[in-house]
Amino acid sequence: SFAGYIQGTATAFGTFALLAGSPTVSDKSILDDVALSSNPFTPNGDGINDKVTISCTVNGSVNAGHVKIFDSTGRVVRAKYLNAYDFSYYFNYPWDGKDDRGIDLPSGVYVYEISATSVSNPDEPEDRASFENAPDATVVRGAVVVIR
Repeated sequence: SFAGYIQGTATAFGTFALLAGSPTVSDKSILDDVALSSNPFTPNGDGINDKVTISCTVNGSVNAGHVKIFDSTGRVVRAKYLNAYDFSYYFNYPWDGKDDRGIDLPSGVYVYEISATSVSNPDEPEDRASFENAPDATVVRGAVVVIR
């Protein structure tokens, strides 16, 4: 459930959302200082705020992780599994408002999740829980708004 991240409100322009608080970081500290380049962002091809970059500081060694984008129903619409080469002192993930198939997603609120661990090969890396249960896993979640 994303109830802690999103509060919806209907307007004449459609349904938009207010963000509730800042990104949450689990109590472990591999990832820190999470920031968004633009929120909301407007992926309409005009060259202004067409992508959002989710960034954070990496504190220590990371061997595996993922970035996932969820729609308001909790469905994963974009996922990328990461290895040590994807993490350095500073991690950046640009998102263009498209799903894994390259299709534009509609306006709305999306929840992002970044997970990182120093464990070399967590069991079943496609399973979200395997990252969260790693001894040193850090999970960051927050919300971003797409306006088309």
